[in-house]
Amino acid sequence: KNFVGFGSMRCAAFVLALVPCEAVQVQVPYGLAAVHASNSSFTRKCDHYKTCENVFGAMEAWRYAYNNARKALAYATKKTHEHIHVREELRQLGRALHEFHLHPNRHAFEEVSSAGRILFDHYHDVLTGENATIEVEETGGIGVDFRDQSANIPFKGGNAKDQFVTLSNGVKMPLVGFGTWELTGQKCYETVRWALGIGYRKLDTAQVFGNEKILGKAIKDAGLKRKELFISTKLSNFWEHSDEAYARQHFEEQLEALGTDYIDLYMLHAPSKDPAKLKLAWSTIEALYTEGKVKAIGVSNYSPDQLKELFEIATIKPQVLQNKFSVYHPGEHDIKDTSILQYAKEHKIHVVAYSVGNAWPYFLDPLEDPHVLAVAERVKKTPYQVLQRHALQMGVSTLTRSSVRERALENKKLFDFKLSNMEMQLLNGLITLSTSVDETVFGPKFCADVYKLGGQPRAARAEL
Repeated sequence: KNFVGFGSMRCAAFVLALVPCEAVQVQVPYGLAAVHASNSSFTRKCDHYKTCENVFGAMEAWRYAYNNARKALAYATKKTHEHIHVREELRQLGRALHEFHLHPNRHAFEEVSSAGRILFDHYHDVLTGENATIEVEETGGIGVDFRDQSANIPFKGGNAKDQFVTLSNGVKMPLVGFGTWELTGQKCYETVRWALGIGYRKLDTAQVFGNEKILGKAIKDAGLKRKELFISTKLSNFWEHSDEAYARQHFEEQLEALGTDYIDLYMLHAPSKDPAKLKLAWSTIEALYTEGKVKAIGVSNYSPDQLKELFEIATIKPQVLQNKFSVYHPGEHDIKDTSILQYAKEHKIHVVAYSVGNAWPYFLDPLEDPHVLAVAERVKKTPYQVLQRHALQMGVSTLTRSSVRERALENKKLFDFKLSNMEMQLLNGLITLSTSVDETVFGPKFCADVYKLGGQPRAARAEL
């Protein structure tokens, strides 16, 4: 145990009370992470504006590379001529990123890409060898203000099928489910049968996935009792028809395809910009809930602003929000200074995370991130298990979506370990490395400055 200075207000109180704070020293792979972000195939495709499919995804990757690189140099023990050149090129990249933040246009984009490519193509060997040992305060929570400690998730063993979360209406839902996006035909049937066979009891699908009938056959052939399963599906194409009769008819078709007389969780798959269509769709789902044909209702791919629009016309609020979740985008694509997890918690909405280990739709791959790999090595688990466990300890339930059976098996071993406050801080802080613009602009506000990036809170992102 070490006494920690007054830089942390949490620890300052302990120091004044003459109680020691625990500051844990940990190696952080800044250099490796910087090179990894700059060298991904997605980032290289965006070396030129015309070939870039996601401009803001590219800028996020360059911010991640830049912030990691500047921390690597800050802790560098060598002072060679090459290090001096790296600092000069890094300053140029920082200026370009700041300019894009203020004026997101094609010229600013090309300046960032050019500066970044010069820096990392010429000096990646210098950066690769620069890592750092930093101190992280174990008593400092998990790096986000709205959740002072990790959720109470089992860590001494247990089967995934026996772990549940209770929704605001009292319905119990499995913490870990099996997603079926992009699974079709015989492959879908065999994968779902196998998933049920190893203990998965929550299955997630959608109208637009086109596999509900195959799921129904797999469920029937598995021979499980209906009450043993939790089935979630979605109304996907309502905006094309905007007719209550259509929604009702399609819901009945979904029931028939899945071989059931009720749905455990029924969701709107995406928001609508048309308030009238939204009201009609949500009122239909509310009616199905009131009639007992669905046990819980929710929405998917919604932002806080879109939830507010829904609340204005809703009689019954959603119990579930199912969104993309990663360490760089914990619950929403466009990061704001108020976390969507905090917003959902305030409104008693449980968040379900999908694509936890997937880079989509951006460029940073969490499964290959040196920061994540370092945590996995310390806790003796796979990167995928670390990411899933991180999400669970953030208070959200998760979906695994993989036809690779080894990946699905990894989810069965999420409850025999836990991530310490230190590990949670390091993982929650990654979003600051991908969001902060440079030394002067820090974000998002809801995260602690774990990596000591400094700077003022960032302004909202401008449009390209």
